[in-house]
Amino acid sequence: MHDAETSLHWIPACFAALMLSTSARSAPSGGTPPEVSAAIDDDVKIVLVPGAPIKGFDRPLLAVNANDGSGRLFVVEQSGRIRTVARGKLDGAPFFDARSLLGSSNGEQGLLGLAFHPQYKANGRFFIAYTDKDQNDAVAEVALPPGGKPVVTVLWSIKDPASNHNGGHLLFGPDGKLWVGTGDGGEANDPWNNAQNDASLLGKMLVVDVDGPRKPVVAFKGLRNPWRYAFDADNGDLWIADVGQNKWEEVNVVVDAVKRPGLNFGWKNLEGRACAAAPCDAAGTVVPVYVYSHDFDAGGGCSITGGVVVGHRFFFADYCTGQVWSIRRSGSVTKVMRVWESGRRVSSFGLDEGGGMWLVDHGGAIVPLAIR
Repeated sequence: MHDAETSLHWIPACFAALMLSTSARSAPSGGTPPEVSAAIDDDVKIVLVPGAPIKGFDRPLLAVNANDGSGRLFVVEQSGRIRTVARGKLDGAPFFDARSLLGSSNGEQGLLGLAFHPQYKANGRFFIAYTDKDQNDAVAEVALPPGGKPVVTVLWSIKDPASNHNGGHLLFGPDGKLWVGTGDGGEANDPWNNAQNDASLLGKMLVVDVDGPRKPVVAFKGLRNPWRYAFDADNGDLWIADVGQNKWEEVNVVVDAVKRPGLNFGWKNLEGRACAAAPCDAAGTVVPVYVYSHDFDAGGGCSITGGVVVGHRFFFADYCTGQVWSIRRSGSVTKVMRVWESGRRVSSFGLDEGGGMWLVDHGGAIVPLAIR
């Protein structure tokens, strides 16, 4: 897919140099989004310094910790296994094997997301997102009773008309609820208008009380394929990397997100800040704080990959070029910096229990990163 048809058709890395640009909010338009330079007074230039990679994974998509005091890092493989890294070494036996639940793990399908219950150490519960045997987008709870076999309970399965744009990121928010980003259903240009359809759960940000009714509630709509998002634990801001169609990749931020339900991010009316469908009604939509284009000759990329927040900075990358940036805001001012030219097929970022950042390389490795 080269939607670069989205962040998950996993095209070969081309490692073109990406032009850095900094964007401020502006009104949507049908042409090129205006860009302005900006600076934050207390910002300093930073770089990411990679450590020794840990190899041996099969198409890894995510690295998370369980906050259980074990120090382990849990790595999701697209093919269906969850592997663990302890004391810098990859464990031999998988932590959990979800391959029997999957239909296909090709293209953008497979095991896509993992989140541990905030009380995982006490209750042994975690949640996975995957594409099931009917090509639907499913979320399941897995319970690991002491000394027993895993118990899998499917919470829901959303009918998905195409094989791409499956979302799949899972994240517990500051409200203690599970936040689930869904893709728009696939193909190109959202032919079913799922993202703007209030009756559909596709193209949405869902919020689920996993200790209550477990019914997904739509928090936001108008997303195309949110490929990784992260909360700033200090202020509750939610940063979302949303994959574009064929012109623009975008970063959105929602200040104190749990208190702002009902937002519309514009797709398929808007791609980035540009009109993508006629008639283009952009009234009341959230405008991205940053966009970059698909024009490789001008230094563009193809497919955005988020993202973790460290020190109020959201780190994200482009899958084609391997370039990594940080973005932060102060009031209405946005500062974007290119911080590493990784040369890797970046599929995600993660944090370990100590707050250390990791880059996930879809080619088969995870890389520890230090900020300098």
